[in-house]
Amino acid sequence: MKTDHYDAVFLGGGLASGMMARYLKREHPDLNILVIEKNTTTHYNPGESTVGVAGLFFIRDLGLSTYLYLNHLPKCGLRYLFHDRETHNGKPFDVTNCSEIGPNILPIFPTFQVDRKRLDADLWRLNREIGIEVETGNLVTDVEFGEGDALHKVQVSSNGKSRTVETRWVVNSLGRGSKTNDIFDRLSPITIDDEHLAAGAWGRFTNTGDIDLLGDDAWRKKVGYTARYLSTNHFMGRGFWIWAIPIGDGVVSWGIVYDKNIIRDLTQQDAFVEFLKEQPLVAKLLEDAEIVDFQSHPHLTWKRESFCSTDRWACVGDAHGFLDPFYSPGCDVLSRQAYLLEHLIPEQEPAQLKEKVDLVNEYTWHEYDLVKLLYKDQYNGFGSFEIFNIKSLWDFHSYTNRLLWYFYDRKYRDGDFVKAALKTKDKTMELTAAIQDGFRDLALYLTETGQYERQNLGEYSLRQNRFRIEEEMLTGYDDAISVNNHFQICKFTVSELIESRFGLKGLLTNRMAQHALSVAELSGFKLNEEWLESFCGKVARDLESQLQDKFGNNGYHVTVDGESFSQPIPKGLDDLPEDVKSYATNLWQEKAVNTVADSLITGPKSG
Repeated sequence: MKTDHYDAVFLGGGLASGMMARYLKREHPDLNILVIEKNTTTHYNPGESTVGVAGLFFIRDLGLSTYLYLNHLPKCGLRYLFHDRETHNGKPFDVTNCSEIGPNILPIFPTFQVDRKRLDADLWRLNREIGIEVETGNLVTDVEFGEGDALHKVQVSSNGKSRTVETRWVVNSLGRGSKTNDIFDRLSPITIDDEHLAAGAWGRFTNTGDIDLLGDDAWRKKVGYTARYLSTNHFMGRGFWIWAIPIGDGVVSWGIVYDKNIIRDLTQQDAFVEFLKEQPLVAKLLEDAEIVDFQSHPHLTWKRESFCSTDRWACVGDAHGFLDPFYSPGCDVLSRQAYLLEHLIPEQEPAQLKEKVDLVNEYTWHEYDLVKLLYKDQYNGFGSFEIFNIKSLWDFHSYTNRLLWYFYDRKYRDGDFVKAALKTKDKTMELTAAIQDGFRDLALYLTETGQYERQNLGEYSLRQNRFRIEEEMLTGYDDAISVNNHFQICKFTVSELIESRFGLKGLLTNRMAQHALSVAELSGFKLNEEWLESFCGKVARDLESQLQDKFGNNGYHVTVDGESFSQPIPKGLDDLPEDVKSYATNLWQEKAVNTVADSLITGPKSG
């Protein structure tokens, strides 16, 4: 039955309101929910590529599995392609020589490439069918916020007629550019984040070439004849990345995101298309393509001061903030925010609401700060396969092992879990920052030494998108396993960074070295000579201590440097008695066990 009194009114009828309103209605059927949208038709928009959390949310929480498979495209994971921009040696460009990171199977947790124009419109219809009121062609002209327990009043205009609807909660899902946002700008001011200077341009194209037809049979066989076309393909370069996302009916979404400190302005259509065609692989795919639409933004990264208020309003999706589209996080953010919104919307006492508002606001700020570390100062390394093969493994394994696991186990619905995450946020930030700074510093070093692209040809890695933990989540996983796996991936990543930067071998497999990589050591990690020297000293002292425990305090002196990890025994031990030397050798040559490293699948070289 139609009413003018609601539990929640969503301002804006895009994907954020479509997903969140549907979730709330399915979980709380008694809620009266209204979605107000000024347009009567939908249009193309970003948010076309989903990853694990969003795929799970669409299927499990929104009940849209069959709908997605019948109306959109299954996604063959995230794929990254690199080439050598410096030395072509007069040879024509050959896609089969490009180094590549990407899967040869469909992901265990289903994901999709979606046509936003179709999805948004279908959600209007599907949500009406479950009792959500969706009113299109209605413009929100004002919001009058009630004091105390008084209902809010939303002024709506349609076809020259005005009316007022009343609601307990107002949810701003208008995106970034709506004039109605001025009301919320006063309530929750915007911060333009200058720490990550990313800009973007994008559009849809018809007649894009088929990437699967560019290479020979050996190139297609390398990925098990799976469709590269169905991946979210990333064409990587220093300071930028380009996406290609098929969305159905012969339409492909193309976009560029770039660091404004490195790449020229690309926010005009001509500059956008010109830059695309400067990339040899992209140029091949766009030879006969025609652009359908174009959008851009000169500064992608921003955030509001608050996600929600005890005055019973919330800002969600792009109306709350945005970081970067790399790794396709948009629908993931909406999925987690739906769970957070559920802590707020159901009716509750003021004291209880305040506690939850404070909790959710603190968590959304923490998540923003944490995820920003994946992007800040990282674009300089995006054009190097060597760097990104390490970085993408840490980023995506951590995502799967933590964010996907937490979502799969519905932890974001548990206020105690959110509180626990905030109690450890400083340690989480410190460890994550140390590792991300390592990627940044490796990019600087490889650039300075002319080695930035040394692995950009002939390499293939599929280790980022085939994790044993995904199967374990379906059969038996818990928080203790998750914590241990994160510790293991951190040790693995730091070891690879050190081996790459200093040209070392054996660090990853040396048990004593891996034992010395404690959480404290990892959190203080720096990719420089000083840190390596200090770390080697710690390993040496550990070995001296074990020898003293076994044979007594005989003044053993062990010298360990980076090259020691590939040697049979460290320096200074050759002249020891045979029994001591044998014991030291056995200790030094004992192999480390890393559950993450042991579970990875690597790919063959292209050549």
